[in-house]
Amino acid sequence: MKGGQTGLRGHIMLAAMRDLLGGEDMGLKSGTAQEWFDAWKDHAVSLLDANSMDFMEKDYPKTAILLRMLEKNNS
Repeated sequence: MKGGQTGLRGHIMLAAMRDLLGGEDMGLKSGTAQEWFDAWKDHAVSLLDANSMDFMEKDYPKTAILLRMLEKNNS
């Protein structure tokens, strides 16, 4: 969430994230790991805007964790 993850370390983290997300991975193709993360974050916020946190926790539990982290960082 700090940004700037564009190098090898970013790509390693991206591979780990995609593996951890499993079925919640959007399948987005992006230029950098940071671009992928930013797109996932935007997608998560859009899903929450269209639904409730209860829905997110039930149907997208891993993405809900990101939303909780974002909520904490914005407090």
